[in-house]
Amino acid sequence: MDRRYGGGHRGRDPLDDYGGAPGSTPIRGPHGSREHHDPYSHSPLPPSFPTSYSGQPPSSGSSSSQQSQESPTRLQLRAEVSSLKRLNEDLTAKLGAKRHRPWAALQDDSDGHAEGRCLRKAVSLFDSIETLHLAQDVHHLDPETLSMTASQITNRYIDFVFSHIRNFQSFKLLLSYVPTLRPILSPTFDWRVKSDNLAFLRNVEKKGNAARSDNVRRMKEEVATFLNQMYNPSQHFFTKSRDQRGLQNTITGRLLCPIMHDWSNEIVRAKVCAGDVDLKPRLRKTCFLGALYPRNHCLDGHSLDYLFLRSTLLVKTYCALFTGPASAEAFHPDDTVGVGAMRLANFRRSRKATKRSVAAIIGLDGRVTPRTIAYAAVILIFNLTDATQWQDEYYYINFSRLYNFVVDYFEDTRQHSEEHKKHITELLKWWNDMVFPNGPVTTEVGEDSDDEDSPFSMLRESRAVHAGEGSA
Repeated sequence: MDRRYGGGHRGRDPLDDYGGAPGSTPIRGPHGSREHHDPYSHSPLPPSFPTSYSGQPPSSGSSSSQQSQESPTRLQLRAEVSSLKRLNEDLTAKLGAKRHRPWAALQDDSDGHAEGRCLRKAVSLFDSIETLHLAQDVHHLDPETLSMTASQITNRYIDFVFSHIRNFQSFKLLLSYVPTLRPILSPTFDWRVKSDNLAFLRNVEKKGNAARSDNVRRMKEEVATFLNQMYNPSQHFFTKSRDQRGLQNTITGRLLCPIMHDWSNEIVRAKVCAGDVDLKPRLRKTCFLGALYPRNHCLDGHSLDYLFLRSTLLVKTYCALFTGPASAEAFHPDDTVGVGAMRLANFRRSRKATKRSVAAIIGLDGRVTPRTIAYAAVILIFNLTDATQWQDEYYYINFSRLYNFVVDYFEDTRQHSEEHKKHITELLKWWNDMVFPNGPVTTEVGEDSDDEDSPFSMLRESRAVHAGEGSA
């Protein structure tokens, strides 16, 4: 038999175990496992095989004589080894470059999807990264200015100062959730100069907005399911559109109506639905919507704080967004009057989770945060309307204002009493017990910002009235 084709009887070659025998044998190369065929096969040889090999012995030398007796499979293995060595050298060089530029790995290996999802869900729902980055300038403001109250400076200026304070807190959160952005977002980063880093940051925002749109679209179906389960309407809500919702529907209308207005009163209901001129200014500045309170809740002598943000509908929405739709089944389909959402005893998921939850991906570490609650609140309220597409304001509801108020309700407590700080701590603990019953509990409250035309003014008025009634 011609030795060019690996024939001849010369004893066992150690490499025959890796492909010298007839038939295909998987050999692992730089691109994973591949099928290599024996010399008798009519299939074409892989690209790594030296096709110029003719089987003729080299011109001279004993080593040449040895090479002339090597089978094509043996030569193919030598080519694979050489290829792997080159691949190893190339990867080592790239790794060394990334160690000197830590953000390069982020840019090369990520398109910004994970960072964008974290940006909108856990950091800031509306603000751009540029706005958050520029909020570092708040450190250069006079400390006495930051301590001024609404009665000492104009409303316009206080809005400017305190929005910067909130944005700077958002910026710090962004760096804590995505540490690899630190080298990019240095104080000297210039947003006016086009660069690869600028393009990457813009892409992070684009991915974040896309993730928000996806949540709005998906929760359109989930919220309809929740409403059908909790209220069992004669005509079920559509899951594919929001056409049946809004103020014209008695169920969603009550949920969108501010809690201080009696939806059961036909006159009040007509004014709310019509956007009455006399009622509209007060409607526009309120964020105490019925959907953020337990079902059938009314003030009934209580302050606006009472059971605020404890609705079953809101908790189920939060779970569907952050821990998975199956986890939203863990709560009673109805709110017990005077209690708020309650977990079902001995709840077991109907199906096992097959992938990591959003909460785990963005790094919540088993904690509910104020900004994730605010995110869930906005997504819920929007999906109770009959809006056909995402927009910042609908009816009398400004979604940016709603989001900022819920964030400030938790984080900005400078002008609130110690009693309110205790209330916030208990509220966050309650949320953790609902969503992460087996997770660690850490509660932090920040400092307060306020002006006389904000929902906080209504909150203070409500507290003062009920405090006076209690002392009388």
